[in-house]
Amino acid sequence: RVESHSVLLGGRIVRNDVSPRLEGAKADSLLNGIYVPTAEQHMDNNMRVEHRVGSCTSRQYYRGLLPDQTTGVFTGRIVVSDDASETDAIQNCQNLLLSDDARAVTRPQLEIYDADVQCTHGATTGQLVPEQLFYLRARGVDEETARGLLVHAFAAEGIERISVEPVREWIHGQLAGRVPYAVA
Repeated sequence: RVESHSVLLGGRIVRNDVSPRLEGAKADSLLNGIYVPTAEQHMDNNMRVEHRVGSCTSRQYYRGLLPDQTTGVFTGRIVVSDDASETDAIQNCQNLLLSDDARAVTRPQLEIYDADVQCTHGATTGQLVPEQLFYLRARGVDEETARGLLVHAFAAEGIERISVEPVREWIHGQLAGRVPYAVA
């Protein structure tokens, strides 16, 4: 079993490459990431998971919080060889645009050469949902706090996959200082 947790917080141009090869029966891989550029930063995540034998599991979960004039890129590929029956793989990338000038590019990919597999991939990009803001505002929550709660909830799902509590707490604190409306 291998877990990789990436938290990208800085750098003018950042490239994150992770490429596990599952070569032993019952191997399990988790690639989990959060990227939070600021100003005009560009963050590029490139994942390639190769299932070379059967009965393996992989998960890819990436989340981008994109304020200002930032760009977040996710390219993920799951490759299942012809000898990798009973593969179970999930790939998911979600981006939250926090400004009209932010940009997300997602390229989820599956390359499957065996018929006996369960593989899914998907990507979503959007902004805060006005109905969710309205719901919170209608219950007396001011707009800035409502936005903060929604941003925090979006990021928290990825952060909570990290099993080391002090690391999770540190990341929550970093988000509070970097993302508009985020709360610690």
